[in-house]
Amino acid sequence: DYISSHHYLFEGCTVLELGAGCTGIPGLAAAKCGAKLVIFTDHPESEEAFKILKQNCVVNNLDENCFLIKDLDWNGSDLNQVMDDVLVLHYILAADVFYDITVFEAFVHTVALLLQLYPKAACIFAYEERNSNWSIEDLLLLNKLCCRRVRVVHTDLHTIHIGIIFSKTDFMEASRIFAGIEGSNNPSHCSFSITGTDSSGATQSRLLFIDEAGKRYGEWSRTGLNCCLDGFDVVADRIAKWIQMAKKEVGIVGPLAAVGMGLSGAEDEKSNQRLINFLKDQHGDIAVEFSLSSDAVVAAAASFQNGAAVIVAGTGSACRLLKADSSVHGVGGWGHQIGDGGSAFWIARRLIQCIFDEEDGLHPSPHPISKTKRLFLEFFDLSDKAGILDILYTNFDKSRIASFAAHVAKEANDDPLVRLVFRDAGEQLGLHVRAVSRNFDEVGLDPCLSSSEMLHNARLLLIGSVWRSWELLKDGFVHGLKSNGSRIGKVTLYTLLETPALGAALLAARKLEMSDKDDAIPGQRWIMCNVCCRSSSISSSHIAFFLTKCGHIFCSKCLIGIASTQDVAHICLYCKKKITICKISRDMPEMVLTYFRCPRELLAESMVEIMQVIKFQTMHAAYLVKRFNIMRTNYEKLRRFCCEVLRKKTVLERYDVLLGIHVQRRS
Repeated sequence: DYISSHHYLFEGCTVLELGAGCTGIPGLAAAKCGAKLVIFTDHPESEEAFKILKQNCVVNNLDENCFLIKDLDWNGSDLNQVMDDVLVLHYILAADVFYDITVFEAFVHTVALLLQLYPKAACIFAYEERNSNWSIEDLLLLNKLCCRRVRVVHTDLHTIHIGIIFSKTDFMEASRIFAGIEGSNNPSHCSFSITGTDSSGATQSRLLFIDEAGKRYGEWSRTGLNCCLDGFDVVADRIAKWIQMAKKEVGIVGPLAAVGMGLSGAEDEKSNQRLINFLKDQHGDIAVEFSLSSDAVVAAAASFQNGAAVIVAGTGSACRLLKADSSVHGVGGWGHQIGDGGSAFWIARRLIQCIFDEEDGLHPSPHPISKTKRLFLEFFDLSDKAGILDILYTNFDKSRIASFAAHVAKEANDDPLVRLVFRDAGEQLGLHVRAVSRNFDEVGLDPCLSSSEMLHNARLLLIGSVWRSWELLKDGFVHGLKSNGSRIGKVTLYTLLETPALGAALLAARKLEMSDKDDAIPGQRWIMCNVCCRSSSISSSHIAFFLTKCGHIFCSKCLIGIASTQDVAHICLYCKKKITICKISRDMPEMVLTYFRCPRELLAESMVEIMQVIKFQTMHAAYLVKRFNIMRTNYEKLRRFCCEVLRKKTVLERYDVLLGIHVQRRS
């Protein structure tokens, strides 16, 4: 199922299957998907299986020149001899080879040797989860390989894992590259030499690969991507396929550092996270991290380092404010049903409505409709205005309707009705900017500028084909900016010279950096890898560091290929002991985190704690002394009372004695 759904990866490729057995189903599937050559291999003692496998290939109509069957012993065969006549290898397939833990080492070593012979190859494997304690992480580490899980498939009876193994070198190369995708639904961007369309309104999206140093590896275009129109799962699958084909074209094997996406309709954070989670769960081999925002936001990121306001006026319309802290504030962008004021669709609909309202006698048009109606019938190839209902409802085509605005702007820019509607569109767009300006006061677009300076001269990026008719929009736009007590003094207008896909890649890199900063810990300057001596203070932001139980520190580059690092048994790269490792971050146990604290801070905190202990014990001693003094005072009072009682008792006894003597004498 995975091979058939990724058939585009295998077209024209050379594929080798390990442990093909008598069926060779993965290899057969690759051949059916267009593989140029499939090499089936298994243990030399599997002669009977080889005969059945050959019959299976013939039954499935494989050309004799399109497949080879070779014996390959993972423990003893000379790969150079076995693969002597194979000049190029793209993929290694292995289905259910992890059935016995005793073959793990031989299999991984064989894959490592194959990847040494063919550095740009990758091993795609599937295995059934039989024992949760089984692991190949240490074997990958020893053979300088890394592994990425693609997805997990749960059935009623089994749990199947699909993963890809590739060389450490390929992973390191890919981890320096970022991808940016701009999927706009506004047929405008071509006017500014970026992702876009022609005047017919067919939208396009653009993909860009760029590394940390700014080197571009390629740019690609395809039909538009819109989450609201196509659905998030469909868009996610299209993005995954697009990136995989681009990686194949430029020779990138491992997962990219991050993929940034700016898509039309990506306005809701929960829905955006749903698409990101889908990519991570179903296409884990694409990239380590993902970010998603609207197409307007990535356009701002591509043009301004510290953010800016963006006003989109193409098929639809929207205004977005991207701040220096990456927060986003928006106005509009809610689609043609409840928004899109000032867009090409809004203009076209207003002009069409003027024709209907005038002829129905509902609302007389302020200007003659004759020229507009003639262009309307010509553009949509109609003999009667009622024919537009099919385009508006039965076969609704938003882009086609929107493109009518460009047609009238070109053919009738001197018509009073057209000029009025375009002026109203400009006012709508100006109102968008005025509305978003209320957020200027919170945080400046540029940290060096105060709020008042920002309002005095706001930076505004224009995107969309509607802006080509600036002379028709200008008066209304200025009026919209100044309406309702606007505090904006001046607006500087900018147009795009760079693809918004670059902005998407920048936002992805920023997100990756921010996530690493969240994991940063105090005192990280002195942390260095015990293998490569890489320092955390000068390393790339997406390189993590790990601590072993025996006290050694390694970077993620040296630990490449380990899929799970938390509380899993490994062999220390330094002392070769079996240990557990954990990522150095604020999430470490408090006892472990203490070892990474600044000594001065610890001493200061210790002194505070010591003073608190002394204060507590002193106070407790004072309580005891006070209590002792009270008890001593009470004891003294009691002693005096007892003495007084004894004294009075003695006096009374003497009195009784004297009284008795006196009575005797009288008697």
